[in-house]
Amino acid sequence: MPPYRPLVDRFWEKVKKTDSCWLWNAAVDESGYGVLWTGRGRYDRAHRVAYRLLIGEIPEMFFVLHRCDVPRCVNPKHLYAGTKQQNAIDRESRGRRDVAREKHPRAKLFLEQICEIRSIKKTSGFSFSAIAKQYGVSKGHIQNIVHGRCWKPRKEVLNV
Repeated sequence: MPPYRPLVDRFWEKVKKTDSCWLWNAAVDESGYGVLWTGRGRYDRAHRVAYRLLIGEIPEMFFVLHRCDVPRCVNPKHLYAGTKQQNAIDRESRGRRDVAREKHPRAKLFLEQICEIRSIKKTSGFSFSAIAKQYGVSKGHIQNIVHGRCWKPRKEVLNV
C-alpha cells in the first residue's frame, strides 16, 4: 500500500477559492462542516485543519468559529478561536438551534418547548404530571428539565 500523501496536499486539492469564502468541496458531516482524514485513525473538521495549517495551533479548550457563518468555509480570514460560550452565543445570535439534542433518535422535545416547559412551571400552578401529559413525556422527564438535570440551561443562551 502506498504511503499517505501529506495532509497539506490532500487538503488544498479539496478547496475552491471564491472572492470571499474558500469552500471545502469534499466530504461533509451531518452539520454541513467539511471533514478530512488526518491520519492515525482520526477525522477532523476542515476548518480546524485550515486553522492549524494557516494560523497555528488551536488553543486548548477552544473552538474554531466562522465569521462568515458558512460551515464549508476554510478561509483563514473568516476563522477565529473562541470559547465554548462564545460559540453558543454566536450560534444563537445567528438564529441556529442546538440541534444535536433535538436530532437524538429518542428526542421528543425541541429547545422552544424546553423553554416553554420551564416558563409554565415557573409562572403557573400546573403540576409536573399535567405538563408531562401536555407534552407527551413522563413526569420524571419534566422534573429533570425543570431542575436542569437534562437540557441543562445555559444562561448566556436561554436567559433562564
